[in-house]
Amino acid sequence: MDRPNRSRSPLAHCLAPACLVAILATGLLATGCQHGIHDGKGDRVVARMEGWQLTEAELEEEMHSELFKAEIDHANQMHAAKERRLSFLVDARVITEEAKRQGITPTELMRKEVGEPAELVSEEDLRALYQQYEERIGRPFDEVHDELRKVRVGQKREELKNALLARLRNEAGVEIDLPQPVLPVVAVAGGEQAPARGDAQAPVTIVEFSDFQCPYCRSMREPMEALFEEYPGKLRLVYRHFPLSSHAEAMPAAQASMCANEQGRFWPYHDLLFEHQDALSDEKLRELAGAVGLDLAAFETCLASERYRALVEADLAAGRDAGVQGTPAYFVNGKPVFGAEPIDVFRRLIESELGGKRG
Repeated sequence: MDRPNRSRSPLAHCLAPACLVAILATGLLATGCQHGIHDGKGDRVVARMEGWQLTEAELEEEMHSELFKAEIDHANQMHAAKERRLSFLVDARVITEEAKRQGITPTELMRKEVGEPAELVSEEDLRALYQQYEERIGRPFDEVHDELRKVRVGQKREELKNALLARLRNEAGVEIDLPQPVLPVVAVAGGEQAPARGDAQAPVTIVEFSDFQCPYCRSMREPMEALFEEYPGKLRLVYRHFPLSSHAEAMPAAQASMCANEQGRFWPYHDLLFEHQDALSDEKLRELAGAVGLDLAAFETCLASERYRALVEADLAAGRDAGVQGTPAYFVNGKPVFGAEPIDVFRRLIESELGGKRG
């Protein structure tokens, strides 16, 4: 989700492998999520001064979108914690059973199957890894050589471990059917004029709130395309505008996209806006309009009139009422997904709506 970036070194940000967890560790570090429960005392006064007071119900109404998102985050975090623990228990079980079958200890099995993969990492591997992230690393190869080697050895160890676990799960016939978290179904207001793609009768509608200058929104274009290819005829995508105030050119770009929509060219223009999201001046908006074959005179008249500002502002209001606080945000048949989540999150929701299962 579009938000301020935390400062991290380029190498650590791009390359650090996931922490390797000992498969038979006796403890599991877990974090908790505190969840406030409304106790029915909404008329309780929580703040007062001469001539004014604020009740708990009024406070909750003021921050209803924040509380709504917190409830959704809590449900998703609880589910993620269950998934992690379930995976740990299943993997520990298949490792234990395989070790027993071979007449060795689980530790010996892991050492035998995974071992120390340092000898599997070549200089060519390190060069390839460096070239992949050279711009982000921003330091000479020789200077980061040893660090790169540690990272690549860790990646290789993780790959070997995951391959072993996948094989053992398959051989053991493991089935996973953890119920998905129960999410609220949100009726997103408005959207009658919103651009859409896909069959209007598709069983699954994804409403997307997006910002043309949001890099996380741009990163979701490829996963969305993959979903349309994976579920032909099953999906409909409705685009809603949520230009953030921190992105100075997002509001004009949103209005320009609706001017392109007037001429039936919203999606090609949408794609170009994301490709050039770092520089969306008025001149650039007109240049891109020409690139997708718009009638430029009609486009410029539309853009100058700002006749779609009210529509964009209505989308913003509808998004906030639905709990949207940043971009991107999605509603899969009304079930919210906030942020640039992995494609599997969407797959599970789609499968659930289609009546299928994903293990």
